[in-house]
Amino acid sequence: MNYRAKSMLTLPMRNQEDEVIGVLQLINKKKNPGVPLRPIEVVEKEVIPFTKRDEQRALALGGQAAVALENRILYEEIEQLFEGFIRASVNAIEARDPVTSGHTERVTQLTLALAQAVNDITEGLYADTVFTSDQMRELRYAGLLHDIGKIGVREDVLTKANKLYPGEYAVLLHRFENIRLSLCSEQSQVMLKNALGEGSEIYQEFEERYKNQLKVQIEEIDSIWELIEAFNQPKVLPEEASDLLPKIAQRTYRNAKGEEQRFLTDHELHCLSVKKGSLTPEEIEEIRSHIIHTRNFLERIPWTRNLMGLTDIASGHHEMLNGTGYPQHLEGKEVVTQMRIMAIADIFDALTASDRPYKKAVPVDRALRILEFEVKDNRLDAELVRIFKEQKVYETLPAFANERSNQTT
Repeated sequence: MNYRAKSMLTLPMRNQEDEVIGVLQLINKKKNPGVPLRPIEVVEKEVIPFTKRDEQRALALGGQAAVALENRILYEEIEQLFEGFIRASVNAIEARDPVTSGHTERVTQLTLALAQAVNDITEGLYADTVFTSDQMRELRYAGLLHDIGKIGVREDVLTKANKLYPGEYAVLLHRFENIRLSLCSEQSQVMLKNALGEGSEIYQEFEERYKNQLKVQIEEIDSIWELIEAFNQPKVLPEEASDLLPKIAQRTYRNAKGEEQRFLTDHELHCLSVKKGSLTPEEIEEIRSHIIHTRNFLERIPWTRNLMGLTDIASGHHEMLNGTGYPQHLEGKEVVTQMRIMAIADIFDALTASDRPYKKAVPVDRALRILEFEVKDNRLDAELVRIFKEQKVYETLPAFANERSNQTT
């Protein structure tokens, strides 16, 4: 480098525990501070040794530098600790709800990508909207924590695939096996009674008829069970089911004790009568309560000034512009831009996710149409949905980026 070091003062930078965390080094003290050390021969004339006083001053400077460096190290450690906490929270959410594993990451990616798209546009309603680096960081954390409240929801509700829980389905299946056995038993008793009362010759004449009657009855029970299996699926319930299910429920049979019992209990009828999806109204409310749990959880954290809006954003992603969202039923300007962005990301991922056992993934074009229907109902922000669609924000997700690449190929 054509530079000569003639005098040198090297001092330790110590933290409060007296640990060396850095080194302060001063090189080439000059007689005249303004004189450049060029050419190299000037070093011999201009550079002098550092003094004891220089050492004392440098030690004071090194102490201040050590404080600054230690603060920076502590800040980075806190950042790493917080990042680790966020990641652990996401893992906890997905462990409780493996059905929607990956949803948190995808919603976060879509949220940040849409926010960046808003930053990049130069026209339209959001032309003057710019999210700072702190706001983007706040959005990221809000996205990662938006479903943390699912920890407070029962796991069987979170993972419910059909209208009846597996245990309830097993009980109902066993009951219908008993119904079939009951029919066989009743028919056998009738046949035996006739055989003893009428004699074997007359019994033989009616035996075939009795068997045919039993066959018809069993086939009817089998057809009823097939209907129940169909009604148990999380599909849209046909209109005729609303009349058919109560009739099935009111039918009775006699159990092994001779007691008369209904084909379906009130609870089973209530669950199977769900018109769409797998959840009863009560279970839907329980799922929705995860937002309350999210807010209660996040409100306990003493956020720094640049993250003060995180709780409202994370717990507001189900709020809609027309006030039909939850839990606060905010409307209009009460639904801030970050909430509107996350709502779009959350709905799009819920529609297109391929890992839900209770529904098929919706194609991108249909999902975009559904978002537009939500705009017409004044639930979602029209301008943000337009940006989401025109900028193809969804292609930031690897699955859709790969799909486009394959189509191009």
